[in-house]
Amino acid sequence: MLLMAVVRHAEVGRGRRAILTELARAAAGRGWYEGSQEELLPLRADPAGALLLSAISGCLLLSPRLWRRLAGSGASAHALSPEGWRLTEPRAH
Repeated sequence: MLLMAVVRHAEVGRGRRAILTELARAAAGRGWYEGSQEELLPLRADPAGALLLSAISGCLLLSPRLWRRLAGSGASAHALSPEGWRLTEPRAH
């Protein structure tokens, strides 16, 4: 959930301070993070997830407007097309 919060701060224009505050709250276990467990990127159990969060957070701290480039392709680039769905349907024999 932390990654989504960091990107959301950039998306709505809250800026670097909001991104840093979110990261600090998560690191300290305060606010929304008190007593919670990270599900999307469990940092202690997944070092690659920590690297991803660090890289994206770093990019957004340098330029919050980069959220569009990071999130721009979205699901549509990976979603199954109508033709793809037809190919997955069982064929009548």
